[in-house]
Amino acid sequence: MKIRFILMCLVLMLGLGVQSLFSQSVSVTGIVKNKNTSELLVGASVSIQGKSVALTDASGRFSINTSVGSSLEISYSGFIGTKVKVSKAGDLEIFLDQNPANTLGDVV
Repeated sequence: MKIRFILMCLVLMLGLGVQSLFSQSVSVTGIVKNKNTSELLVGASVSIQGKSVALTDASGRFSINTSVGSSLEISYSGFIGTKVKVSKAGDLEIFLDQNPANTLGDVV
């Protein structure tokens, strides 16, 4: 009975260890820019599939903790949002296109 209990504890610890290997938390930093002008996008939203949200600062930079394999969703008012899959920790440069439906035409 004692051996069975020890074996179950070992299996449980091994299972938890494997799970933590696959969900490694990494720090992802980056900068968000306008694709056409390379202008920094201040206040852009960076989220992890609707969970955590970070906003870009005055220099267009963000920092967020997530796991490898998750997707970042980047959005900004008047621009077409995008998704970026996280493959490793590091620095990203993300460009967003302006939404043509939100641009103003000439006023006569």
